[in-house]
Amino acid sequence: MLNSSLDNSDSEDPTVSQISFLNETLRKIGKASKVVKASQMNSIGMIDEEFKKLFALLEKYKTEIHEAVEAKYLEIITDIEKDKQIIYKKLQTVVGDSKLNSDIEPTDIIMKKYDKPVGVPCIKANWSEASNLVVNLFSINEQSALLQHNFANDTPKMIESTRNVRNNNLQSSLCSNLKKQLAENSVSRIKYRKSDWNFSCVDFAALTEELLIIGNNTEKNFKVFELETQVETLSFSSSSERDKEAPYISGIIITNDKFLCTDRANNCLKLFDMDGNLVSQVGRYGRLSGEFVSPEGLCIKDELLYVCDFGNNRVVSIDLDDVLNPKQIFRHTKLPGFVFGPADITTDDENCLVMTEWGKGRALIKSLRGEIFARVAISATNEMTGPSCVQVTNQGKMLIADALQQKIKIFSKNRELEGTITPWYHGGEVHCIKLSPNGKRLCVIDYARGEALILSL
Repeated sequence: MLNSSLDNSDSEDPTVSQISFLNETLRKIGKASKVVKASQMNSIGMIDEEFKKLFALLEKYKTEIHEAVEAKYLEIITDIEKDKQIIYKKLQTVVGDSKLNSDIEPTDIIMKKYDKPVGVPCIKANWSEASNLVVNLFSINEQSALLQHNFANDTPKMIESTRNVRNNNLQSSLCSNLKKQLAENSVSRIKYRKSDWNFSCVDFAALTEELLIIGNNTEKNFKVFELETQVETLSFSSSSERDKEAPYISGIIITNDKFLCTDRANNCLKLFDMDGNLVSQVGRYGRLSGEFVSPEGLCIKDELLYVCDFGNNRVVSIDLDDVLNPKQIFRHTKLPGFVFGPADITTDDENCLVMTEWGKGRALIKSLRGEIFARVAISATNEMTGPSCVQVTNQGKMLIADALQQKIKIFSKNRELEGTITPWYHGGEVHCIKLSPNGKRLCVIDYARGEALILSL
């Protein structure tokens, strides 16, 4: 089979049929996967009968691919060995050595390094023909090595892709679900500011199961809304007597029935109770322990508060009790490593810290000790990005607000970009996104319009 291909360069490559078979099988799988899309599942993770059928189909095709490719591989390898034996027999005649066999490397034949029996004649003129046969041997050996490499590497990847069809449909369904809600305008919209189209101040939010809390930097106050009724229940100033500048809230979380926020303008943390009273205020401007330069996002993990110290290019950890019950001396610990403009931080289900690095246009995934596990580029191209806020869903998906491109980007658990959402089709600004504690709601703040969108996950 391969011997003929040596004489005819136009003949079909032996791997073409293999690739054709794989492509056809994957096409069938892609067609079958439309069953899932057509089912329009209402919630992530729900597996109906159609989904079970698809999964069974994938397993069937996976087995068929493996068996067919393995059979084809063995067939081609057998043919290659036959062709090699034919060439070695021709070489025995040309060189005049009946013991020359496949144990001798082609290079050794050319260099005449193999042990030729004494007394066996060798006509010098025949080495030209021998060299041509050796070139054929090189070609066959390269073809064999390439085939073995492809079988060992590419084929498992293609088989693995059949398994991923099931996950990809679930992954893309989150993006499709959010886009559908926006297209059908089936989202809750809470107007938290009377003035419209303000681009001077970015507003931030926190979300509980029942409440939406807005840090309104235009009006320098906090506003609390009930999610069900969309009624404002509380409004109070974000200022304090210790402030040297007008407050600029840049991160909010809820802990122990209190509002904890970062004030970027006054380089501090502020703690308010649920009635709007200031409980404590810690931190000041500087680069030492207990000091900040434009602090932004924050999160809590294992009784430690993690704060993005944006201006100092670092993330710091603080004993939560030192904020809830402030002491005379306030300290914090720098997380190891340099973070170029950390804007927001959260945690995932694998006990890791996930943070946006504004200065690099990417997200970082770190251990609680500061070891970098992954770097996630927000854009595959060289376009400017501004990862301002990050959230991680119950399924491990990463949602990142790209403030410069005004989009929300969705990444799978293995950190591959799944889709992009533009919440506003007629303008608007995306800077802050927040998930509810149960992960069933997503809040998107449009600070330009003074409006909060509440979407269901």
